[in-house]
Amino acid sequence: MPNKKRKVLQYRKAVISDKSQTLYSLLLQALQKLPLPADRSLETAKGEDSFRLINNHKPTEKMIFGEFVCYEKGTSQPILSRDVVLEGTHFPVKYLQMKDVPKEFSGKDADFVNSVLYFAVFRNHVILAPTQQIRIDLFEKYLSWLLGVQSGVLAPGVSFNLRVGLRKENDQETTSPIVSMEIGGAMRAVETEDGGLALEPSSSEALTVQNTASIGVGRGLIVNLLKSMGVYSNTWDTILNGGDVTARLIIKSSSKKAEDNRKLFTNLQETCYRNLPPEDIVYKRKDGKTVRGETLMLSKPVYLQATRDGFISPDELYAEMNNWLTELIQNEGILNEDQVS
Repeated sequence: MPNKKRKVLQYRKAVISDKSQTLYSLLLQALQKLPLPADRSLETAKGEDSFRLINNHKPTEKMIFGEFVCYEKGTSQPILSRDVVLEGTHFPVKYLQMKDVPKEFSGKDADFVNSVLYFAVFRNHVILAPTQQIRIDLFEKYLSWLLGVQSGVLAPGVSFNLRVGLRKENDQETTSPIVSMEIGGAMRAVETEDGGLALEPSSSEALTVQNTASIGVGRGLIVNLLKSMGVYSNTWDTILNGGDVTARLIIKSSSKKAEDNRKLFTNLQETCYRNLPPEDIVYKRKDGKTVRGETLMLSKPVYLQATRDGFISPDELYAEMNNWLTELIQNEGILNEDQVS
């Protein structure tokens, strides 16, 4: 498609333990209390000069459209120059710094934006257009901070999370339910802000057991598995210390109770989709057919007109989000679970 850019929209349902509130009402209050962008900026780690914030946003009577921006102070922008081929093997990469950008264009205090995630909120329903640089879980953590400690609109003790949206089962899927799931790919265990543990995608090609040894997840899982099989030895200890181990987990249910199986795999789906790429999850149905994880998620590709500068129009994207939300209401019945009108 010439002059078109592809974005994949994803759906999430905000789950708030205080049923009298919606994400729309909470976020609207927070944005009104914190009108200055600096007050909405979250520094990812002390001293790293890396920030995240809801930047431009457009509240309407029923919805909030906005952009979630990540930037780092003092960074440069790499540019691939295809005019020449160096040594007959590669294009040169040059780096553009903010000092090279005319001040009449950038202003005196400016930084390059790493990436932008666009979102739309209606009641507790969220449509997102994530990027490779900004995953949805980063936006979820930011919202928890913004609504909680930063603005105070989310009362202490009230929980909040964004639940993955799964499409409704058709007749064939109802008669042939999921009986097993296989989880693989590169993973690593990380400590969460509240002191808990979570699995997240790893940039390496294997489960980095060495990096998780201090937490006990990953290494402990594999060690206990090998010991239960009676094959653990000092040789395995040396291998694990090297961190060069790939883990693939297969969960299978032999229960004849379809409802028990459905509950089991629904809970597993929620955990896996929150922490792992959907393409690393494969299901098997009772009839033997396999289903890739990404096909069960509520998502939709859209194609947007690119400007002369190669960017998309946020307004066009917001219109696509609004249209898809209408489709989800009509076809997937996403409003059926709402307890707040």
